Amino acid sequence: MMKMKSTKPKNSSAGAGDATDQTTVNIKNVLLKNGASVVALVSFFINMVVLFDYHKSPFSNFLLWDSSNYWKWAQEIASGDWLGNTIFHQAPLYPYLLSIFISVFGEILLPIYIFQCCISAATAAAVYSVCTKITRNNFTGLLAGLLFSLYGMQVFYSTRILSECIAAFLIILTIRLLISGKFFNKTLLSGFFMGLLLLVKPHFILAVPFILFFYTIGFKQRLPSELLKKMFFFILPLMLTVSVVTIRNYYVGKEFVLISSNGGEVFYMGNNDKAEGTYMAVDGISRDITFQNEDIISVAQSNSGKKLTRSGVSRYWYKKGISFIWNEPLRYVILEWKKFRNIFSGAERTNMYSMVFEKNTLTSSLKIPFVNFYLLFPFLCVGLVTALRQWKKYYLLLLFLIVNSLNILIFFYDTRFFLITMPLFIIISSAGLWNILNLYRAHKLSPALFRRSSSMALLSGLALLILILYRDLKFPSQDWRFFMVLGEIYYDMGSYDKSIENYIKSFERNKSDFRSSIGACKALLKQGNITMAADLYMLTLKALGEKNKHMIVDDPDFDRLRDYIVSKSNQAAVQ
Repeated sequence: MMKMKSTKPKNSSAGAGDATDQTTVNIKNVLLKNGASVVALVSFFINMVVLFDYHKSPFSNFLLWDSSNYWKWAQEIASGDWLGNTIFHQAPLYPYLLSIFISVFGEILLPIYIFQCCISAATAAAVYSVCTKITRNNFTGLLAGLLFSLYGMQVFYSTRILSECIAAFLIILTIRLLISGKFFNKTLLSGFFMGLLLLVKPHFILAVPFILFFYTIGFKQRLPSELLKKMFFFILPLMLTVSVVTIRNYYVGKEFVLISSNGGEVFYMGNNDKAEGTYMAVDGISRDITFQNEDIISVAQSNSGKKLTRSGVSRYWYKKGISFIWNEPLRYVILEWKKFRNIFSGAERTNMYSMVFEKNTLTSSLKIPFVNFYLLFPFLCVGLVTALRQWKKYYLLLLFLIVNSLNILIFFYDTRFFLITMPLFIIISSAGLWNILNLYRAHKLSPALFRRSSSMALLSGLALLILILYRDLKFPSQDWRFFMVLGEIYYDMGSYDKSIENYIKSFERNKSDFRSSIGACKALLKQGNITMAADLYMLTLKALGEKNKHMIVDDPDFDRLRDYIVSKSNQAAVQ
């Protein structure tokens, strides 16, 4: 008897599985082919989520420290003083950029924050592009772009009025143009953007001669004139861009100062007998950068006993720093070791804004599980093995990382200083992660896996990470400083209850700094609670002692309170 053939598919589940697999493959291909757009959109979305949460924070509208100085400088430029009348104290490009926004939108910060979120997204796309170009692997590029988009510290600094976001973009864009392989237009553009980078972060001038050497790597042209032509078309736009500032400095100050004049004092701040590897205030010089330039000039002229040019002032501070190094070589070596260790740290060592503090107190969106230094470090160790082996491919990444690290060793460390080369750090880390994944797929957990240099680098990185974590956990909290700043902000807003509340939190965390106590005293006085303000004033005056009592005695804000205390004392004496 003949058997009837079934009309049912032999393996319907397999067919569904094939369709699912094909869909997965299609999605994967779309992601890889459009990697730059994908990472840019992810970055922009995350940045905007954090921005609109941060916009409710008092920090977003009350600018502090360098942010405040940049903003004031931009306001002066936008008001018509575009030339200025003194040699630039700091690199000028960022405040001039801010002045354009002020001219177009008025004195509103939100458009600038949105612009910087866009720049951060463009940086993520450029990270994808550079990583793909170097590794010749779209997946590694996508991985690098996503890691950068999810790197918490860069998201945080994209919403600050600081130049780090712009500098990171200019670095990765310059590298992308340099490795493009196309000659005339890309070479001109790379020189132009390198010039712009110097107007934001002048220390990268150290990289310029080594970029010229980059053109000799793999140079196959028979005629040396071709090589010289490439170098010329890189240097020409760079020099023209920087010369605009140099000529302007000479015009207003009658001195040849290439970009900015603050190198000497910054060098001394990082190299003196009290230095600890991070920013250290100098006696006689204001912590507020708005007043630093005039204080630096005044102290230098007073100590030298003669009138100095701005270059002479910078040389004075350089000499003081070099004198410390010469006279205290052992202390200097220890200081450099501290700076070097700070480079490899996930703790926030900064005199500026703190992501950890704001995450815990004001901006809840920062609690997103972002990528951080600790997660990347072991894979950086693996990536460095590959980068050193294939140094010609990774030459520019290593160059900019080394130059930025040298700048930190020469001057001092701040978290935001290292952030500008984080795109390069992440590209190398992504290459390391991809290398480890491939090794695991090839060897699983066989003994052959652990004999590979990349595996040994990963294990070494994990061991070093344990030491880094152990050290970072002992890093003292800086919350007291930020609570004090919040107290000042709420005081300026007229929210005196919140001001006192934050001053109290600051004092509870650091009873040796009496600025919070002084601030609370002022807030009580503004509230009209003069009796309590008088009691706190007397307690603070007693605690300050003779050496520091000028902090409160010379403050004109307390004139009315002192009159009240004297009158009360006289009444008590009469009775």
